Amino acid sequence: MTQTAEYHSGKAKRNIVLVGVAGVGKTTLGKLAAEKLGMSFVDVDIGFEGIEGADMIIISGG
Repeated sequence: MTQTAEYHSGKAKRNIVLVGVAGVGKTTLGKLAAEKLGMSFVDVDIGFEGIEGADMIIISGG
């Protein structure tokens, strides 16, 4: 099955991306939604913090 056919059949892999300012609950909501939908949850902040060796407040200049 081609990618186009997968998309139209509803079998395409989809992601949900939550974007917003710090402290609004993106991580909390993302974890709950992932669990409810049977999806994986990835917190990009944690990835950046590991690479940069600092928390997101410092990295983003906040």
